[in-house]
Amino acid sequence: MRVEDAYDINIYGPGNAKEPWKAFSSETPFLSIHEGDLVDCAGWPGPRPPSATLRVVNVRHRLIEMGVRVRHVVDVFTEHFSGDPTRSSRSTSAAIRPAR
Repeated sequence: MRVEDAYDINIYGPGNAKEPWKAFSSETPFLSIHEGDLVDCAGWPGPRPPSATLRVVNVRHRLIEMGVRVRHVVDVFTEHFSGDPTRSSRSTSAAIRPAR
């Protein structure tokens, strides 16, 4: 790994794929985020969506090379979640529900 590598996560609010709602940066990689994961944003400062919990509906990875530096950008697209966050959300997500 290059010393100059950087990592960003952009969280897009429900119905918005143009402007990130929240962005986080780090010099170390973030843990993996997958479709169906829940994002608890109740403790974040600033404006929040109506539900404090969002479900991940899509994840896009971008690698941006800038000379010797590489920036790994993860775009996380979400929808509102109103279920019980202690139960598995992956089994109820329409995007990943098995065909019958």
